[in-house]
Amino acid sequence: MSAAVNNKELRKLPSIEKILEAPEIQPEIDRYSRNLVTQAAQTVIKEARRQIVEGFILSCKLGGKSTLTFDSYNRKLKKSL
Repeated sequence: MSAAVNNKELRKLPSIEKILEAPEIQPEIDRYSRNLVTQAAQTVIKEARRQIVEGFILSCKLGGKSTLTFDSYNRKLKKSL
């Protein structure tokens, strides 16, 4: 995978702040604390970055849906808490 493709895919990743502002994450913040959820979000995004750089993930459209979505990050985040 070329560096240009990697950069394009990396820019598609949500920011930590965007994740923390998502309404569906608020219950997790209330339950575990903003600090812990922030750490979990950083871990999830770090792993997604690694997979993109290593060529394991290509956030392309398959069947009209993106293989990586904001919801998928939220599910991974909740699993990591």
